[in-house]
Amino acid sequence: MYDAAKKLMADEPSPHNARAESQRHIQEVIRAAGMEDQATVGQGVAAAIATIQATAQEKGARDVDTVFKDPALKDLYTRPAHDEDAHRTIARAEYTYWQQQHAKDPSPATEAAVSFDVESRVRLQRNFGRLSEAAGTFTRAFEQQQTFAQPQNLAAGYTSSPAPGQSSSSAAAPPAAPESAAPAKGKGRK
Repeated sequence: MYDAAKKLMADEPSPHNARAESQRHIQEVIRAAGMEDQATVGQGVAAAIATIQATAQEKGARDVDTVFKDPALKDLYTRPAHDEDAHRTIARAEYTYWQQQHAKDPSPATEAAVSFDVESRVRLQRNFGRLSEAAGTFTRAFEQQQTFAQPQNLAAGYTSSPAPGQSSSSAAAPPAAPESAAPAKGKGRK
């Protein structure tokens, strides 16, 4: 994976933000279907594209957005995330695009792109989709979390650091344990 990223970085950037446009298009399709909160094939595809973009920005993207904006793929983006056939159809379309690009005008980026076959792309899309879904679940749960009536003092019970020039023996000692925490007579360790 590291070699592929290095090859992508060596190529020219897309003049029209092809990866960003691909993600935007897929997200619009999902949003139009009202499926933003559901795990879809499109979310996995968009997450995989976002990961490539985070690594290589728009370098080597050429006009890959033409693949993802193909009307024949539109309905596949809203399929359930576990739909292997939908993932495979999209992966095959993208792989075919990169094979054609590599045959016509080879570059380090096209070489990296064709090094990921259809089944590798399916696995990547699915796995990035799972990660994206998990992140969304965590975010929604965090947003719905109730605030505490009283903030917790997370530092309570810890010794304070000695002031500059003060020895650690003169720093504040930790609070004594409550009596209920002390072992009863005759029941402690000897």
